[in-house]
Amino acid sequence: MTSSLLDVQIYISYIKTMINETQILKIGDLVTMQTHDTGMIGIITDMNPRGAGRTALVGIHWFGGSGKIDWEPHAWLKKVTSED
Repeated sequence: MTSSLLDVQIYISYIKTMINETQILKIGDLVTMQTHDTGMIGIITDMNPRGAGRTALVGIHWFGGSGKIDWEPHAWLKKVTSED
């Protein structure tokens, strides 16, 4: 693989990461785990932004899960749909 092709692939990977980190999640959105292959879908029920420089935590009710709210890092989640 040539150096320029590798540079382009690294750049594309970086851009995809930045887009995901800036996705806006809100209460009512349906989400999946993008970092773990659980096959589960959950609904956002609460948000905890935490402090600057720390990963925001998102309260999720996972369908078919434990029945309790699980707190997951924002960066681990991928939006499926939203109630706009």
